[in-house]
Amino acid sequence: MKIENASALVTGADRGHYHPQRSQRSMFTADHLNRIGVDHLPGRLGIVITYVGPSEVRSELPVHPSLMAPNGFLHAASVIALADNKGLVH
Repeated sequence: MKIENASALVTGADRGHYHPQRSQRSMFTADHLNRIGVDHLPGRLGIVITYVGPSEVRSELPVHPSLMAPNGFLHAASVIALADNKGLVH
């Protein structure tokens, strides 16, 4: 099976995360999050956030050989990095 790209859909509440710098829930746009991620891991991996909603974040990761494990599967760290971007919003 050939994987050409990966995507993540993360939904749900904050699950108890507390952000003292944000007393009220703030809504970031996908464009804003993509801009601030350019020089960080999400940008380096090519992760693009495509949608940010009140309880949902969607993102995509173009899969290329450098993200693959030696066994030919998508490296678990790539998948974790894709899913971890949810933390930017909540």
